Amino acid sequence: MAKTLVLFYSRSENTRNAARFVADEVQADLFQVETAVPYAAEYKNCVQQAVAEWKGNARPAVQAVPGDVSGYESVVVAFPNWCGTMPMCLYTVLEQLDLSGKKVYALCTHGGSGFAQSVENLAKLCPGAAVSEGLAVKGAEVASSEALIRSWARENL
Repeated sequence: MAKTLVLFYSRSENTRNAARFVADEVQADLFQVETAVPYAAEYKNCVQQAVAEWKGNARPAVQAVPGDVSGYESVVVAFPNWCGTMPMCLYTVLEQLDLSGKKVYALCTHGGSGFAQSVENLAKLCPGAAVSEGLAVKGAEVASSEALIRSWARENL
């Protein structure tokens, strides 16, 4: 099995759990992106922050970025769909990584909009990588989709 990194941002348990299912299934390394200043705990305030970042094309500071990723063949980027794309903190991280020559998969949790523009944006952030749609799962259905997520991981990573 090729060495895989699961890079994820999760505000709630949904994306975190999906990322863990993948990592557990294929013995991947797991890296959680955490913002230097946490998003608001209250949902509406968090949405306002996310929209402001998206509109301003912000690159919020993060606590850490993965170190050397040269040993990975595949990278799964797991995220909630915010504003039709990934949270902007993932832009912060991905712009600092060289993922050229790697297989990059999107693992998206969402409220009904699927990947929206996230895969196209991921491809722009990962020049030279083979970026593909991975799996989109409704956030509220992550727990009941564990078998699906694990099966996708086994078949693709």
